[in-house]
Amino acid sequence: MGKRTLLLVGAATLAAGFIQARVSAQTQSSVALNGHVTSSQEGPMEGVIVSARKAGSTITISVVSDAEGRYRFPSAKLDPGPYSLRIRAVGYDLEGRRDVEVTKGTTTTADIKLVPARDLASQLSNSEWLASFPGTEQQKASIRACTHCHTLERVARSRYDVDKLTSVIQRMSTYPQLSFPMMIQKLVAARIGGGEDPLEQRMAGWHRQAQYLSTINLSEAPHWSYSFKTLPRPKGRATRGHLHRIRSAAKNQAAA
Repeated sequence: MGKRTLLLVGAATLAAGFIQARVSAQTQSSVALNGHVTSSQEGPMEGVIVSARKAGSTITISVVSDAEGRYRFPSAKLDPGPYSLRIRAVGYDLEGRRDVEVTKGTTTTADIKLVPARDLASQLSNSEWLASFPGTEQQKASIRACTHCHTLERVARSRYDVDKLTSVIQRMSTYPQLSFPMMIQKLVAARIGGGEDPLEQRMAGWHRQAQYLSTINLSEAPHWSYSFKTLPRPKGRATRGHLHRIRSAAKNQAAA
């Protein structure tokens, strides 16, 4: 083997090593943040939504843990800096506050431990509240529109009796859908005192709705008389490629 051949082989070996090292570094840094989600009850937990929000930002990035309980945030989605982590897994809370520091070019590992939820009711979605409520489909249908402006948790936690609920429903009926506390608007028909249905007919409808709501809130007992029905966490293919980028409006943060 000639000297020139040896030089070419050596150069090729060095180049291959450099490329391999570069690919390895890129693979390593392609994940900015990862870790495992576990609990004493289930061990590794699949389908847990893990959210990261950078300090001072209104944007939240969310991913879902896989069958091994591992979550991964791509480096393209997380800029370097301090982040606070949150989780969404009905029936569980994050064990204490979890803050991490994301560094450019490296992967930060932060394992997450979950504990049984202290207040399951606060975690229910509107769909889960509707599934949990007793009553007929017609009764439940009468309150679905309430979710345009607020969660059903507000209704379920209220302690108003039928008369007070009737007054609230009557007032709420004068607001447009998607209204919110910081900018309450009145419907045009409500401002001019008009409406297609006679007042007596509308009052009867409000009273029927109030009667139903008084059976699902806390007006008659300190605890709900029905059990909560929760939706299962994502599993299998539903956890793959699941990435959300949510921008929280300042007005919504203030209202919360």
